Amino acid sequence: MNRFLLVRAIAMLVCLAGIIVMLGWLYDIPLLKSILPHWVSMKFTTALSFLLSGLVLLGIVKATETHSIQSGIFMPAVTMGILLLMGSLLASSLTGIHTGIEGWFIEDVSHAVKTVIPGMPSIGTMGAFIIISLSGVVTLMNPMKATHLLVTGCIESGFSFTALLGYLVDKPALYYHIEGISSAMAVHTAILFAMLGVGLLLLGSTRKSRAR
Repeated sequence: MNRFLLVRAIAMLVCLAGIIVMLGWLYDIPLLKSILPHWVSMKFTTALSFLLSGLVLLGIVKATETHSIQSGIFMPAVTMGILLLMGSLLASSLTGIHTGIEGWFIEDVSHAVKTVIPGMPSIGTMGAFIIISLSGVVTLMNPMKATHLLVTGCIESGFSFTALLGYLVDKPALYYHIEGISSAMAVHTAILFAMLGVGLLLLGSTRKSRAR
């Protein structure tokens, strides 16, 4: 299969997953928020950021194909949207100064599984999204640069692998659950980060081979 087509498919699946989870929150459908009722749910802000990240990945695919950014203000707006949303949430989480951003879109329940603050994603989730947005910023500045895509792809895969390993060996700290500090990363969140990581690695390797 053509690599660009494969990465486009990954990006669209990530977007679709984000939309499905957001619908789960909007219409209060538990099955769409978490894989099983007693498992960690994907937060609304996380789902929204996956939708935006899928769009960023589509933009990077187009930039790789055309050797330029031709999206007008769309790509910068989406990239900055992720950076501002997750950057604000991370700052709030680290400083303990809660702005209420996590509850702007939808209200989470106070007894949500392994959730420190209702609606607040895990620190790992926020960090992973910020790195994706920074990769988008670098692409805007240099559409044919490959190194940052390979590095970002490895980091995203690392976030994902660590969380999934944590669930397999039952070590909450590995899926970023630290009591009173960080909520847990949901299983399907980790899977989607793995998909984004694979997409970025494919694009990075494609750019490197073209540059030779």
